[in-house]
Amino acid sequence: DAHIQLQQGQQALDANAKILKPESISIATINYQKAQAYSLLQQIALMWQALNTATESGYSNLNQFKTDVTFSSFKSTTKYQQIVTNIERNLKPCLFNERYRQFDFWLGQWEVYTQPDKRGPMAGTNSITSSEDGCLIKEQWTGASGNTGFSMNYYNGITEQWVQRWVSNGVVIEYAGGMVQKDGREVM
Repeated sequence: DAHIQLQQGQQALDANAKILKPESISIATINYQKAQAYSLLQQIALMWQALNTATESGYSNLNQFKTDVTFSSFKSTTKYQQIVTNIERNLKPCLFNERYRQFDFWLGQWEVYTQPDKRGPMAGTNSITSSEDGCLIKEQWTGASGNTGFSMNYYNGITEQWVQRWVSNGVVIEYAGGMVQKDGREVM
């Protein structure tokens, strides 16, 4: 990083190649710094390759990239804009991965009735909102009798399951599962 700041591209590449334990510095950061060095050396094709490798490795510091003077002359290019998009996808993965969108149909304000055709009495209202850049769906229940409850719903990318954690007065429930086809419908 010091060599980059001093605009010493070759020395930066040499120092970068000497990193013995990449687990102490992320692969994404290593490739980002390579891209900076290649830019200083005017090796533009290698710069784009290193930036693509950095984003493929999970590089997500959008502010650093946008303010990095090393890349300022490329801001108007399509490749630069694609790198911005890739970084945004790394920074906010839930907005871009369809698995995290499976319950978006639930978002909104709901009146809940005891009968599907609304002939029965209203059981309560439900407010379903998205937060944490699309990674969390929050449910706020208010029953007709005044009881309340809250759930957090999220897709766990490690277990590849949806999880719901429900809490109300004296009741805690946790569900986990996935989407399946049943009677022509997708259900959890």
